[in-house]
Amino acid sequence: NGVVVNGDVPVLQTDLSASNGIIHVIGGVLLPPEPNGTLAVGQECWAESLECGVGTTCELNDNLSAAACYPDLNVGAACGPGLGDCGESSDCLGGVCLPKQSEGSSCGEGIGLCVAGTGCVFADDTETSSICVAETVFGGFCGAPGQGPCKTGSQCLNASPNPPFAFFCFTDEVVGDPCGPGKGLCGDGVSCIFDDASETTSTCIADGTSGTACGGFGQAVCAEDFTCVNGSCQETSLFGGSCSSDGACLEGLFCIGNTCQ
Repeated sequence: NGVVVNGDVPVLQTDLSASNGIIHVIGGVLLPPEPNGTLAVGQECWAESLECGVGTTCELNDNLSAAACYPDLNVGAACGPGLGDCGESSDCLGGVCLPKQSEGSSCGEGIGLCVAGTGCVFADDTETSSICVAETVFGGFCGAPGQGPCKTGSQCLNASPNPPFAFFCFTDEVVGDPCGPGKGLCGDGVSCIFDDASETTSTCIADGTSGTACGGFGQAVCAEDFTCVNGSCQETSLFGGSCSSDGACLEGLFCIGNTCQ
């Protein structure tokens, strides 16, 4: 009778008896709507406050002139600038989406990276092969062949000022915390910056966006998609964008005639 759900999925049959009640047959798969405030496929996403929707990723195009939301790719698909990124079950290595490997499996170039909760590390001191090893918890040993990477929220740091060195997983510090050797490093979106010219103490400072002071002692490092120009963070210019110096352009581009090329 022309009844549809979610705007375009037709209802084929209704009121069918089943062991657990009454069911209806529809002619498609119902997917949840995109969360409010996300970008759709094809929308520009460079230095935007909004993120791409579920199943898409913000990627540069092939000439580095713009970035847009691309659909995630399947295992085996070609990936890279202008093509999109791989889905959750794979990673882009050598221009191809390779499947994530489980704990204990071989990993690396031509094979694939590891599933969440594990990391790809050298299997032994020969450093000729790599395997997926479970992440190390806070306080555990790290950094040697066969030892897993630190869990999210911690980093592998040397705890001894003199040989023999000993590496352990230290919990990430947050904005305003002291940081550095023996104290831990800063978490995502935060950087460890020397407080002054003596370079004896450091503090975690949030990465800067447009207009944030940068480049000096006690000042921020610019966030992803932003560059420090003349002491202030500004949006990094892509191919064809305006610039005043090479530093204002995306890495690999140069400022020629006030245009990134």
